[in-house]
Amino acid sequence: MPGASSAFDARPQPGQAGPAATDEIHIHIGRIEVTAVQEAATPRARERAATAPMSLQDYLDRRNRGGT
Repeated sequence: MPGASSAFDARPQPGQAGPAATDEIHIHIGRIEVTAVQEAATPRARERAATAPMSLQDYLDRRNRGGT
């Protein structure tokens, strides 16, 4: 198309001198790698010792007394 310019026109042609300092760009298509940085683990509070499960009778007795 006459009068239209494209990005290809801006490239130096073979045999022409390019800019003195060129930036180097690497393009890789297909995979992106991401590495996560983990923060130092904070110490957890100690879990309290597990208590034996309450029997149904103990539960009903406690509920009827109104205690916790």
